[in-house]
Amino acid sequence: MDEKLKLKIGKSFSYLLTGESIVLLAAFIAGYSYALILGPNDYGVWQTAKVFISYSIVFTFSLPFVMRRDFVMLRSEGRHDEAKKIADLVFTYELFVTPLLSISLLLYAILFITNYLFKISVVTVAFIYLFQFIGGYSNILAKGLNNYQLLKNAGIFNGILTVLSIPVVYIWGIEGLLIFTVVIAICNSIYYYVKRPFNYNIFWDNKLFKSLLVISLPLYLQDISTTIFDSVDRLIIAGYLDFKEVGFYSLASLVIIPLRLFIASFSVVLFTQLNERYGYSKSEEVIEKHVVIPHSILSYVIPPFLGLAVMILPWVVSVFLPKYLPGVLSAQIALFATFLYLLNSFSANALFVLDKQRKTALIFIIVGILKTLLCYLSVIYGYGIVGVAISTVFVFGILDFLMLRTVFQSLNRSNGAFIIYFIREMLPGLWTALGCLIYFNFLMRYLQDVFNLNQFAVAITGGAFILFFCSPVIVIAYKRIKKLMQS
Repeated sequence: MDEKLKLKIGKSFSYLLTGESIVLLAAFIAGYSYALILGPNDYGVWQTAKVFISYSIVFTFSLPFVMRRDFVMLRSEGRHDEAKKIADLVFTYELFVTPLLSISLLLYAILFITNYLFKISVVTVAFIYLFQFIGGYSNILAKGLNNYQLLKNAGIFNGILTVLSIPVVYIWGIEGLLIFTVVIAICNSIYYYVKRPFNYNIFWDNKLFKSLLVISLPLYLQDISTTIFDSVDRLIIAGYLDFKEVGFYSLASLVIIPLRLFIASFSVVLFTQLNERYGYSKSEEVIEKHVVIPHSILSYVIPPFLGLAVMILPWVVSVFLPKYLPGVLSAQIALFATFLYLLNSFSANALFVLDKQRKTALIFIIVGILKTLLCYLSVIYGYGIVGVAISTVFVFGILDFLMLRTVFQSLNRSNGAFIIYFIREMLPGLWTALGCLIYFNFLMRYLQDVFNLNQFAVAITGGAFILFFCSPVIVIAYKRIKKLMQS
């Protein structure tokens, strides 16, 4: 990877990571405050209603993501007018569809939901659809323009607003949370509109729309299945258990924030910067930069941190959120599940560049059905939220396997080469998970029996143990990073 591209990726990543870190800190503080103030039941109600926010993608036909890819590629080739037409067409489409979506969800909430808190929460989501439209569109456009300075500033602004919501929730409870969430959506859209890079125009071209639709349809199927299987666990828990169990299970949503921030931000920056640098190139070298290099680095860098998080989580929750202790084990498992899921994003980016959306869509549909089935069976047979979390790890492991296999097939690599690569890259995570199991099931019990350790001491000794246990992984991670920096 040439030095100039490294510097651009590093600078963009630092901008995005700064903004997203502010959002992370604010979201973590606010999420903790919401959970503490509202309690597991009301917090679970809101977490279930938030599922509907992600379902707005069902009506976009994934056109915004196509815009993000083609916009930067066309501009890299000097075709600015064509890029602007795509941006305006996607804006026009969303301007027409968003109010219809908002009204439909509003009617659904009023006519079919009987639980009062859940009803007003879904009504809130209906208004969020409407008011976050400009903000969501502009965020994607900013990524297409590689304008990470704007994204950083927007993240800081959003973080400030999020923190300001805490006293509102403290005074007015879940109703205050719902109202202020709408206010945040409005403020973000106003900010992005004021900072827009050019005027947003209403434009329509049937031929262009059809051509974008052909590209986006397989991606659309992928996004639908992704959205469903990313949230179906909470819906199943709410439907077959109760909102309180959703609240316990949603402890994981707080725990995974740093992990999601780091990997997702890096994935977005790498994708847009490589597209700007190489345009529509599908060479083996470019694809390796999209997926093989980041995958091989992160698969060794991240697992030791996951192990540390697993070790200290029981103590942290017992001190700061004692009502959520029943959700600790599922949250620990969710760390590994989220890691596998986020690693898949690099494969998805590469396959999108290769125009392999149909294969990607098929994989996501199969995996989505499997996750739904396993989560359902886990609840029906009494394994609860822990069974759901274990099902998620298993399914996301299959997802990563299938996506990487498709990438390797596109690179004309042998099945043997892929299997060796996959096992090598999965070993750090499996090794870390093994260390956690050994500590909690054997060593911790011995230490407590002999030394009568309190929970804080258990966390400290667990952290020291997992660092020692993962020392080979840490050494390999250091060597890989050093090699990448020197290449």
